[in-house]
Amino acid sequence: MCPKKLAGNECRLAAAADVVIRQPKYITKSSLEFLMFSTCSSSCYGSKHLCKSGNLRVLKIQVYEYSNYRFCTKVIHWYGCTQKELDLSLQLRSLCRRRTHLVRQLRTIKNHIKSQLLYYGIKVPDEYDNPNWSHQMKTWLAAIEWKFTSAASAMKSRLKHLEFLWYEQLHISTELRAYCRKHYKKDYYLLKSVPGIGGITAAAILAELGDLRRFNRIDELAAIVGLVPGIYQSSDNRICLGLSKRSNYYIRSLLVEASWVAVRADMALQAYYRKHAAKEPNKAIIKVAHKLLSRIRAVIRSGVPYQSGLVK
Repeated sequence: MCPKKLAGNECRLAAAADVVIRQPKYITKSSLEFLMFSTCSSSCYGSKHLCKSGNLRVLKIQVYEYSNYRFCTKVIHWYGCTQKELDLSLQLRSLCRRRTHLVRQLRTIKNHIKSQLLYYGIKVPDEYDNPNWSHQMKTWLAAIEWKFTSAASAMKSRLKHLEFLWYEQLHISTELRAYCRKHYKKDYYLLKSVPGIGGITAAAILAELGDLRRFNRIDELAAIVGLVPGIYQSSDNRICLGLSKRSNYYIRSLLVEASWVAVRADMALQAYYRKHAAKEPNKAIIKVAHKLLSRIRAVIRSGVPYQSGLVK
């Protein structure tokens, strides 16, 4: 089957879905019929081309267009698991990404409210000027007297949208934690034992990275997250380009934020940060994030809760 003959509905399905291909003995007949296409040679790839030795294979197929069709696929993670484990993982990922989308929408609507206040010259009181909006802040916003009825209507609409998104985020967060406690109880509580890792961050790690036991080396896990340097090399010239652009930005940002909490809670990580933070604090926290990721992997593989390090 050539990509040129792919139906429009199947193109949209490929663009919208996270396509995950597993070991052939766990793939159904319908899954085998859904072939992945090479964008360079326009040749088909079935399961026999994907199933190679090793625990993890990541194939990236770029987006390209031919005539009126768009062929788009996501990153394919291949590793052995049962159909039940696959279904649980996809459901958890769906919940986690829905919460991420709600958080972005909340940030957007808050910026819209602040921009309207700034446009009409209304200053936010100092006690309310913080990222976490309290009930008193919402009450103050609702009590503002506007000169124009259109401005009052716009603010009223935005406050309704804000309230809806806030309750949706709260509901999804509760469901996310309950889902992890039900289906990933052991790994969930092991992750929460690590300093800086809360319920939402633990759920995100389980959703985006799956079972960390499949990573035999920390370098493999760090490469997936993106806590490795990008290297440009030509002949004897070798240039470090900083953090790699090929990464899971969501997990990497969560780990960096978790590292700022971890350096305050764990004395060993704090000593490590101070050792490297003299000249470049921002680069030092990346080193701490890499070390924190290594400890997360060790906790999951050993099954022993995290124990804070001691400084002699």
